[in-house]
Amino acid sequence: MTFSHVSVVSISILSIVSASVVSPHHAASLPWHGSSRATSRRGLTTLKPPITSYPIRASRSLDNEVIKRSSITTSVARSADEAGIAGSRTAPSSNRSSVSSRDSLIRRLDVLLNNESSSAEAVQTAMEGASTDVLKYFGKAILLPRREYTKYEMKMFRVDPEAILSPEDEMLRGFVRSLTLGVAGLYVWALSQNFETWADFGFFVLFMFFVDQVALSGGGFALGIDTLINTVDEKYRHRVSVHEAGHFLTAYLIGVLPQRYRLSSLEAFRNDGMINVQAGTTMLPTAAAGAASEQSAKRHPLSITSDAERYSMVAVGGIAAEYVIFEQAEGGKEDLRILEQALRISGVSRRDVVLTKRWAALAVVCLLREKQALLLDIAKAMRDRRSVAECIRIIETHGEL
Repeated sequence: MTFSHVSVVSISILSIVSASVVSPHHAASLPWHGSSRATSRRGLTTLKPPITSYPIRASRSLDNEVIKRSSITTSVARSADEAGIAGSRTAPSSNRSSVSSRDSLIRRLDVLLNNESSSAEAVQTAMEGASTDVLKYFGKAILLPRREYTKYEMKMFRVDPEAILSPEDEMLRGFVRSLTLGVAGLYVWALSQNFETWADFGFFVLFMFFVDQVALSGGGFALGIDTLINTVDEKYRHRVSVHEAGHFLTAYLIGVLPQRYRLSSLEAFRNDGMINVQAGTTMLPTAAAGAASEQSAKRHPLSITSDAERYSMVAVGGIAAEYVIFEQAEGGKEDLRILEQALRISGVSRRDVVLTKRWAALAVVCLLREKQALLLDIAKAMRDRRSVAECIRIIETHGEL
């Protein structure tokens, strides 16, 4: 088995296969809208006072009218100034109240996310926070419209779909190649020193490798390699953290609540009992996120509203993050395989699967390009093993002084 970068976004496949996914809009094929984009224009309305003509003979009346109008204007201006002063006095109090509400909500999310039985309540809490604008960014992303984009359009967006959707983990592959050559050379030298002892040891290693491939699908070998490369290669750790931060940030911005993340095979094995998984970000079921997206769609016509769209974007989030930061995606081949499998199970045609992956990759790349600094902040927080709630706090407070 060839071990490649596996970053499994653990969203329940049932949320894709369910009837909520195979909606009238997604049964058998996904609709691809035209290139028109709904925009809202907020015009500036200028109110002009009516022009009143006065006869010459009424000069005294005109003087009285001018005096009256000037006194009204002065009164209005004074009232406006007083209102401004009052507003400035109450604004800090309002801001402090908003920050306090946000902090208390994030603390509650921290408690709920650490309790497996409180998943539904955690999603509901996040949705309520988003609906009242306590959480300013949960489910509030504005995305490119879903349609078929030509190669020229992709080029205009400075996106190469082949570089995104054909990830090859050259860093890990190069490490395994170098390690194999080094171990082979060392073993040959050991054989020359004591053939019988090292020959027996070599047969034992081959036997254990065979058992691992048959019983664990190569999970033991993958665990060892991932642990070793994470120990010696800081660049690799950075790339993995960026990949998982891409999943995390994309999910949060489109209304899917992350529950936990793992940055190595050893973490996944220790905490979740999972083997043959290099890294991963677990999301709470997306069914409950539909209401949040529907509320966002009422305000923003370009928000996503279907589970298929949502799942597709979260799945390519890691690949898109690597492309944005490193200009080349290496991890995520397994993400694409699971996404394609889920879409095919839900009845999407092969052509629409390709179009869905391309649209999702383009939309997420454009989304994350605007938030590169935030993406790197979350990646650093993950490397520091900060909690999910603390990562959410970083998102919600990003840009604040």
